[in-house]
Amino acid sequence: MGEFMDYIMLVNKDNALDKTYVPDDLILANSNYKDGILVNKKLLEQFNLMKEDALKLGYNFDIMSGYRDYNYQEKLYNKLLKEKGFAYAFRSIAKPGFSEHQTGLA
Repeated sequence: MGEFMDYIMLVNKDNALDKTYVPDDLILANSNYKDGILVNKKLLEQFNLMKEDALKLGYNFDIMSGYRDYNYQEKLYNKLLKEKGFAYAFRSIAKPGFSEHQTGLA
């Protein structure tokens, strides 16, 4: 059985990360979907095991998104806010600092 992650972290609409938080264990996901995606190292190890098992059953999937720093999340949020309005943005994307993507685990 694989090694389990031992992370105690809650990030959601009520629990923010510091603006400067950057995980120290980010690595390239080597996604076929998009270049340059960074994720947590242990997450990628477990994802690759899951992907191998899925391929044996005829399923193929890949990582489409990963780590986003505070500034990038802010750009995404503000763009959606401008294009779709507050109600839509609030439902659809986390505000900067409140995104699990900033952990590298999403």
